[in-house]
Amino acid sequence: MMNAANKACGCFCFTLVFHNGTDDATNAAMDAAIPQLKVDAELATAALDHDGDIEWLDWKIGQLDRNKRMVCVYGSLKFEQESVAGHELETALEEALAATPARLPDLRLQEVEVEMVATLPVRVPLESVCINDITHTAAASNVSDLQSQISRLGIAVLKDALSTAVLQQAKEEADKAIERADKALKARGIDIGHEDFRFKEISSRQKQRFDLLLDMDECVGVNALGTLGPWRQLVEAILGKDVVFQTSVVYSRPGAEEQTWHADGPHVGRTADWTGCGHEAPYALCVFVPLVQFSPELGFTQFWPGSHKYDGLLGFGPVCPLIECAVDGLVDLGAALVYDYRLIHRGMPNTSESSERPMLQFLYHRPTYKEARNYGTQSLFAAA
Repeated sequence: MMNAANKACGCFCFTLVFHNGTDDATNAAMDAAIPQLKVDAELATAALDHDGDIEWLDWKIGQLDRNKRMVCVYGSLKFEQESVAGHELETALEEALAATPARLPDLRLQEVEVEMVATLPVRVPLESVCINDITHTAAASNVSDLQSQISRLGIAVLKDALSTAVLQQAKEEADKAIERADKALKARGIDIGHEDFRFKEISSRQKQRFDLLLDMDECVGVNALGTLGPWRQLVEAILGKDVVFQTSVVYSRPGAEEQTWHADGPHVGRTADWTGCGHEAPYALCVFVPLVQFSPELGFTQFWPGSHKYDGLLGFGPVCPLIECAVDGLVDLGAALVYDYRLIHRGMPNTSESSERPMLQFLYHRPTYKEARNYGTQSLFAAA
């Protein structure tokens, strides 16, 4: 029986390299090799399992690199650290899988490489999803289905949620607010984009990235979106009809760098157990609304689906791209992206020459939650 305090999750990458052949032959070989890989891996670790100390949890197949005839398969297992060390698991898997190509030549395997990517204190979410898998047409979406998806993955996208006219008004209001903030920052002698600052209304978020709270009395169109947007029914179904919200425009200018992986809000209450269940319902949701068309050059936000369940994943964000779990939030203009406030994510760089990347951020939360850590206490517009 495992001691809960000593359990860890080992995350492994198995690189399968196939002999040259047609695409159809490689696909067929991959279909046959992956189930065998799982069997051999489980047999290899079973030899080290003396008292229920090891349990395989999840598997995920990465993208096939056709040029290199190679695919990465990721597996995670729970193990008792006092009974078996991570390097012992890696060695056992390496030795067992090194023999697989010669033992089973019909699989057309050239070699199998094994790497222990990371050891984490909680279950690693190995979700096999892309942006299309989590996207729904706003007018045809089912609230119950969206609730289930957000509970499991922490994220959902509603496409065709807003008209061009609505977005144009929102962008004009946001642009006006940004212009006013820039003027006030310059009046204080702040080197915008290069100097860190935190005011009651606006904070810098690393180089050339900003988060500006919007005045709802001045931004009438934006306020209407927060109250009547097509995502509102979903938000109320999760957080309750007494939900409150605040709105900001988050904008990244050319030169904005890749953010560190982070969660916007802390974990409150229960987190998921080793079954992946039992986590507390959300206390807050964010809704991102792009005000321009996102692109790889302009940038976007990258998410780790399922990471909202575990407080023990905080600080382990860099593992996400290593196991091919990152979802690129490259949503179209007119879409709205809804995510759990605890979901781990990062803003990607703006490598364009002269274009700004603004998006509205609606933060909805239960009345009992108080947002306190993302802004300062001094007003930008008070006398300096």
